[in-house]
Order: sequence, then C-alpha cells, then structure tokens
Amino acid sequence: MIFRRQLHDPNRMLLTGMAVLLAASLLNFSLRWTEGSLETVAYASMGLLYGISFTLLLLSARRKSRMRSGTEGGCR
Repeated sequence: MIFRRQLHDPNRMLLTGMAVLLAASLLNFSLRWTEGSLETVAYASMGLLYGISFTLLLLSARRKSRMRSGTEGGCR
C-alpha cells in the first residue's frame, strides 16, 4: 500500500477520506452527461470511491477516539 505510513495519522486519514468523497461526488455530478456502457463503469467507480471514503472516515474517527482514551495499541 502506497500511503500505509501516512495513513497512521488520523488527521491525514480524514483528509484523504474527504478528498475521495469529493472525487466521488464530482463523479456523481458528471453522471448526468454519460450514457450507454460508460454509465455502468461510472456507477461502479462511484460506488468504489464512496466505499473507500466512508471506510477512511470511519477509521479516522475510531483512531481519534482511541488516541483520546489512551488505547491506541489495541485491546490487551
């Protein structure tokens, strides 16, 4: 994974999730002008981007809450 070390920081993960969410929203906006077989590819790409963005945003919130509670290393 290219961004593995950078994504350990919850703030960077949050920013990456928001950027992917913006890209998915722009793709959703551009779907108004696509027709035919490209429409299927665009819908699949949009679903993938929404899934990645929601995952990153939820992981970021979880990591921030664990940092605040002091259990960053996991349950032991």
